[in-house]
Amino acid sequence: MLLRLALRFSFSLLVVLAATGDDSSQTVNFHDDALGFTYSYPASFEEKPGAQKTLDEIKQGTGDSGLKQTVSCIRIPLRLKGKTEQPYERLLLVETNYDCMQKSLPPHYVEHFARLSMMSLMGVYGEIKLDQPQTYDLDGHEAAFISGKAEASSIRPDMTLYAAQSCARVTHTMVCWNILSSDKTRLPILLAGQIRFDESSNQRLFPAQLIPN
Repeated sequence: MLLRLALRFSFSLLVVLAATGDDSSQTVNFHDDALGFTYSYPASFEEKPGAQKTLDEIKQGTGDSGLKQTVSCIRIPLRLKGKTEQPYERLLLVETNYDCMQKSLPPHYVEHFARLSMMSLMGVYGEIKLDQPQTYDLDGHEAAFISGKAEASSIRPDMTLYAAQSCARVTHTMVCWNILSSDKTRLPILLAGQIRFDESSNQRLFPAQLIPN
């Protein structure tokens, strides 16, 4: 329950009016030193700072100790928004460390975690509909892909947001990459980014065959 609350709170920080331009074919590299991977995302995104700072403030606050402990184990190293006003788009990288929470990470848990975190993400916007998660291998790491949509009329009338997410188990950490857009036709472009774990080769983070038409 605390993990669900922490995820929902973390994602609620990220509801921003964001969009992309026309430079999605170009990419920017982000390297995660802690987990040892490089992810290439579309240059149509730019940084939206503040989420990690807010989580750090919760850790230092006087609120519920259980929630503070759970939040202290969540890291948001990458939080991006689009550069223009339409369509509404964002990209989010969230890492949840189970060693930090002093909990064991069950085998084959990634599929359940992908659905849980996607519900937390999309539930911020409104009524959601999720597809079934599908598991795959990400350079030797157990991974799951899930897609869905949310009615987001609270942002704009008649707006629907389309999202896709991949989560992977990297040692004792669950890592999730979330991308959403109000333009469904752009998802294949936004999901074309490559990932490379240290001393490995580039591969697609989101398998092409799993991306919905």
